[in-house]
Amino acid sequence: MKVVPDSNLIVALVISLPYSQAASDKMRQWQQEKTDILVPFLWSYEIVSTLRKAVAIGNISSEDAAANLQDIVSYRLTRAGGFRFCSRDFNRPGYNHH
Repeated sequence: MKVVPDSNLIVALVISLPYSQAASDKMRQWQQEKTDILVPFLWSYEIVSTLRKAVAIGNISSEDAAANLQDIVSYRLTRAGGFRFCSRDFNRPGYNHH
């Protein structure tokens, strides 16, 4: 199986959020099932932006953000980018192309 998690799910693994436990449980399940965890090209920018915002509002220190980023990098994730990756979803039910 392949999954493309939202960046917020991954951030919840390193920053305490209301859904952090559920995110941790889901990541553990995917790792045990050897699920391919794919992330889109801009995903890393989303992660850094979210961590930067957490620092800006005082939820974490910049040192913690740097350590959290290293923790995130340690996960087994596959970068899947480009138009070929995205275009697979054009014909899926629920895709809004308007």
